[in-house]
Amino acid sequence: MKKMIVVSSILAIGLAMSGCASKYMAKKYSTGAIGCVSDEIMIEDEKLDMLGYTTWVATCKGQRYICSHLDDEGTNCKEESK
Repeated sequence: MKKMIVVSSILAIGLAMSGCASKYMAKKYSTGAIGCVSDEIMIEDEKLDMLGYTTWVATCKGQRYICSHLDDEGTNCKEESK
């Protein structure tokens, strides 16, 4: 039982830390794809699946971009249609 609590705690900490890291990485990836510097980008709706495919919405200067990243394929961002 103690082992299960320790493992659960480690997983919870890891997930919390990955959220901070993923926002940083999403901003970094978005910078090259949408042409804004990271300080101008706001990240929302981040999702990461079990295969490492990441999606998010990046907003810069009032424009929203739907973005995705997979290590083997790189980053792709497209302007959100209105």
